[in-house]
Amino acid sequence: MPRPPTILFDISAHGLGHLAQSAPVIKAVAVLLPQANIIVRSGIPLQVLQARIGLPFQYRHASDDFGLLMTSSFAFDRAASAARYVNLHRSIAPTTQAIAASLRDDAVDLVVSNAGYLVLAASRSANIPSVVFSSINWHDIVEQLCGDWPGIGTVLTDMSEIYRTANLWLRLEPGTPMHRFSTVPVPELVVSNATRRTPELSWNLKAPNETLIVAFSFTQSESEPPPSIPATSNPPLICIGPQHWASKPPWVSFQDAGLPFLDLVGSADLIVAKSGYGIVSEAATANTPCIVVLRDEWPETASFRQWCAHYGRFEDFNLPLQHLTAEHLAAAHQRLSAKSSVNVPPTSGAARIASQIVATLNQPR
Repeated sequence: MPRPPTILFDISAHGLGHLAQSAPVIKAVAVLLPQANIIVRSGIPLQVLQARIGLPFQYRHASDDFGLLMTSSFAFDRAASAARYVNLHRSIAPTTQAIAASLRDDAVDLVVSNAGYLVLAASRSANIPSVVFSSINWHDIVEQLCGDWPGIGTVLTDMSEIYRTANLWLRLEPGTPMHRFSTVPVPELVVSNATRRTPELSWNLKAPNETLIVAFSFTQSESEPPPSIPATSNPPLICIGPQHWASKPPWVSFQDAGLPFLDLVGSADLIVAKSGYGIVSEAATANTPCIVVLRDEWPETASFRQWCAHYGRFEDFNLPLQHLTAEHLAAAHQRLSAKSSVNVPPTSGAARIASQIVATLNQPR
């Protein structure tokens, strides 16, 4: 009897959006291949992965897919990010070989990446097939944001060559266009469904009647202050955000809310978020009004602006986050809640990708 297949999912630790894309795909693969051995390779802490994936898996900690070195939810250190890539690629061969050796040790049959590229180079070296699915790739991000940095040209050449080695490239929409690569578009959302638990959320927060509960979806905000929302307003506000924002009313922390973040998206009255695939797809699916704070220099922004104009209850905010006021939050909630017709996007992307993963796994080698 052949042994069960081993599939390694490599998940970028740049924020939590890549985990939001990966978790429903892992679950869908487990439905199709319940006997499969799942390994998750990531720099995301184990407990965070376990809470979102909710299935047994083996964990391999890795720090090579760092994306960009963020200094806040919106800003990154261009010099430090570029320097780290240049240094990484000076020793890319031994790094790749070390990853390849670990893939062989784990008897991996298929590598699935979102959206790291070094693991793809390693899978090629180990003669293991690979699949990539993501709304972004690091080549296009680094080219646009760090492309003029000394030494980055070699990095971009390496990235481009490595990404092309994948057996299958599945491009999630909305996202970067990826004109440089041969990709298969996935317009159906890859998303986990939130559970609406609004009464429980109101109870946890001891929210008076008519209170507007606003969840701010920012986890990398250590160096930026929250918007200056007064403690009292009309209507009353409770604003949910990172722990260090919760020093005085109307701010409380995510822990105070007492719900998993996904269910918080489905239970709050209003979400404030940057334009990212995970939070945008979750808000649209939950039909929760959402203010999207745009990042104009990022290459996927135009795609998100177009998509959000067609689906869900979204409104752009083109000023820095700190310019948001209580009046703006209340008015945006009223406008977005009043939309009588809302387009709901199809949500079968995870099942589609899972079937493609299984098909790639079953191809003769």
